[in-house]
Amino acid sequence: EELNARLRHVSYKLRREDVAAYLPKSDRKVFLCSMPPAIEKEYNSAAKVALASGVLSSALTDAEPSGATIRAMEKLSEITTKAKLDVAIERVKFHAVDRAVKVLVFGNFHASLKQVWDALDPDVEYEKSTDAEAKQPMKPLGAVPVFCAGGWMLPEKRFKVREMWKACPGPAVLLANTLSSGIGIDMSDADVAIFVELCWVPADFIQAESRIIDIHLGKRVTPPLFEYLLAKNTLDSDMGRALIDKVSNINAVV
Repeated sequence: EELNARLRHVSYKLRREDVAAYLPKSDRKVFLCSMPPAIEKEYNSAAKVALASGVLSSALTDAEPSGATIRAMEKLSEITTKAKLDVAIERVKFHAVDRAVKVLVFGNFHASLKQVWDALDPDVEYEKSTDAEAKQPMKPLGAVPVFCAGGWMLPEKRFKVREMWKACPGPAVLLANTLSSGIGIDMSDADVAIFVELCWVPADFIQAESRIIDIHLGKRVTPPLFEYLLAKNTLDSDMGRALIDKVSNINAVV
């Protein structure tokens, strides 16, 4: 009270809308996740096979990556996601349950996104069906609903799931793929976006982040938080750092 009285004649209060142009559009955190010995061994074995076959090195010269290259990248990403699952679940629970805010979880590959979905509640599994429409899109995380709008779903199904997530009056979690839900869609309901893996194309990565940033300040009180999960000493962390540096350079140029 004494401090307020002393400052009253030399200070004044502004609303966020009054200073929005001078505030950062978002906050960012990077989490480097250690790899357990068993997962590290599996990763090193898969990386050795991929390097020996030349599928990764061919990506440096090919205009478009081959199917073999994409499968090798997907395999390595699937393994590194295992090392990040505990941290991913801890961050989701912290924001959705403890802070009671809406959370968006981005994954690049389908397999990685499904790992997070399964780890959130291992007792609730996908329905044993090959029909994308029949897969379970929602499960509970305590009292918090968790939705999945994976890229394997039909566009109409993904739209319905995203709308269900948006319609939740309280905290809710949405799992989505970077490409299928990261371009041209309003996802600004999310207070936090957790990237379990980073898309390696800077433009796609920037687009995914832009889905959350509410440039019109319509309903956001504080800037959104972006959290990036990277597995230590792997292609995942090397590419992640390179991508973040590249995006920073692009933003500086723009």
